[in-house]
Amino acid sequence: GRGRPEAAPPPPRAAAPAAAPWLRRLVLAEGFLFVFGLPLLGLADDFPPKPFSNLRVHGGSNHLVVPTDLLGRLLPTVPSDVVLVERCSSAWINALLPCELTHHLTPSARELLRRVGHSGRVIGPAFGRNVSPLLTMRNGEGGPFLRYTLPTFELRRVLAEARARGEAFRIDYRRLPRGYSADAAGRQALVATLPLTTLVERGGTSPPSCTVRRGNWFSARCTPDEPALQPPPQAWAQRLLMFWPNVWL
Repeated sequence: GRGRPEAAPPPPRAAAPAAAPWLRRLVLAEGFLFVFGLPLLGLADDFPPKPFSNLRVHGGSNHLVVPTDLLGRLLPTVPSDVVLVERCSSAWINALLPCELTHHLTPSARELLRRVGHSGRVIGPAFGRNVSPLLTMRNGEGGPFLRYTLPTFELRRVLAEARARGEAFRIDYRRLPRGYSADAAGRQALVATLPLTTLVERGGTSPPSCTVRRGNWFSARCTPDEPALQPPPQAWAQRLLMFWPNVWL
């Protein structure tokens, strides 16, 4: 008998329209700005090459050729200087910085990290801001205080937040010079030579106390340009910029 007639082939699909040349250029420019431009300007602290390059964005460039923190040297609203936080008693600040999450790991996971040369401790400052500071390990509770560096922009932000909560606390930090050494031996020798700033907040409307100690004997009141006495960053800058701490183990 006769076979069934073959079905007609489907009509060919129309080719997808090519992306507009301006759109391709926009995507390329956006990618270049995110990966290269923002770090060089000092406006980004978390970008793809950073985990592999250890590029320093603030406090002076450690790149052999390319400078960083360009805007921080020109605009007062953009962070530039870096402080080393030695101690802090603020519950709010210690929950956010440096934001240790080691307690969320299983013992076997921590042991595996140590076997491959890792410290076994996990720091995730984005977690405290984006999820909840109530789920982090408060710095200094149940162990020694983890020292960390922080751009003065971010220091001013967290100090203003702690003050708004009416906290009474103390924070000790050292202002690091531009181009400071980040290796363990160099930074320990450097810290011994730097003045120690102590800010004491009494809570409420009581004025704070701020002193700078040089050596074991000499101390003086902070000058008006001390980062701890500066107002918080402008609202637009706080919405657009956020920078993470670097732990000094």
